[in-house]
Amino acid sequence: MAIIFNPDTGFIADETGTIRNQIATDWKTAFKTDESAPELNTGPETPAGQLIDGMAALVAEKDGEVLRLANGFNPKTATGIYQDALAAIYFLDRQVAQPTLVTCQCAGLQGTIIPYGAVVQDVNGYTFYNINATTIGATGIAECIFRCSQYGPIQVGANIVNKIITVIPGWDSVNNAAAGAPGRDFETQAEFEQRRSDSVAKNAHGLAEAVEGTVGNIDGVIACRIEQNRGDVTITKYGVTIPPHSVYLSVYGGEQEKIAMAMHEKIDGGCGTTGNTKVTIADPTNGSEQVYYYQSPTVVGAAVKVTLKQTATTPTTITADIKAAVLANFNGQTVDEPRVKMGDTLYASRFYNSVTSAGVKNLSSIEVAFPSNGIFSDEVDIPLDNMPTLSEDDVTVILEA
Repeated sequence: MAIIFNPDTGFIADETGTIRNQIATDWKTAFKTDESAPELNTGPETPAGQLIDGMAALVAEKDGEVLRLANGFNPKTATGIYQDALAAIYFLDRQVAQPTLVTCQCAGLQGTIIPYGAVVQDVNGYTFYNINATTIGATGIAECIFRCSQYGPIQVGANIVNKIITVIPGWDSVNNAAAGAPGRDFETQAEFEQRRSDSVAKNAHGLAEAVEGTVGNIDGVIACRIEQNRGDVTITKYGVTIPPHSVYLSVYGGEQEKIAMAMHEKIDGGCGTTGNTKVTIADPTNGSEQVYYYQSPTVVGAAVKVTLKQTATTPTTITADIKAAVLANFNGQTVDEPRVKMGDTLYASRFYNSVTSAGVKNLSSIEVAFPSNGIFSDEVDIPLDNMPTLSEDDVTVILEA
């Protein structure tokens, strides 16, 4: 009845059943007056058994608290104030709140500028602000990222942001072809740990990881990932083409100038950059113009299909419960999974724990698809130039008889 420290695995505590058996043995020994006396009955239905059960529960609770304290010193398992303390070593603070971002297609006259801060509205009355000034090109369409005026996990479905509030001559219409990337009320354990881990490299210089670690800590950045090509020939990786001696940075959210400045500070001279977004900044040391490219990924919807057997005890709210659990998992709002982002392999298995925790007892299968109208399978690869999102309508729950 003790907590044992194993140098290889850490602290190990006995299970409650083992603890009870040990306490029961101690009671039997204490109440045995002589060898001929009957053994104390410690069954759960007896007064002694009830007291033993209570003692076992208290010991198990104490052991649990000790284990929780021990896990607080491990960056991978720490939560709450212990995780905050570990992150403080790296000069990081937990991001308390973040707004939903949604990519909209702004149609109008070529050359029209959609300014920073331009406001649009969805059918539910939520307003959104443009985070980067964008010019409508020859196609008559400009893709702009808008942030919700309210912070938190506000769900924005596809094709619902359709009203222009800030009237700009030459800007005719707005719409979002894909769902938004929901914000959050607080940074979860998984998200905070991933950001801490990535930030370890941000103090370096000349490494691709240093760029990602720095950009990931820019306010407003929902997701980022960087890949590099150190070779002499062009390569294809995660569905994108990377020129020789270059880095490919894919970023969703954040201000363009801050992203470019992070690249300027962390990339060595001679390293190329590539992507669909060109940003010119002034070197803070001498004022010279510096040009950097990065990828503003296209927002593409994913889909998840959950199949289970319906029984007499299946809750009437099971469909809504499953959808909420899957959305929270996909968007990194659970304690054990980070947000799905560019360049990831989306595994159906990541949803098992969330779905079963939602009350599913007879799970048959979970499948994923990307894009949402693609083929369902156990796993899908997400290109580095695609930002995956998931709407409630694209979470399908099938109840089999």
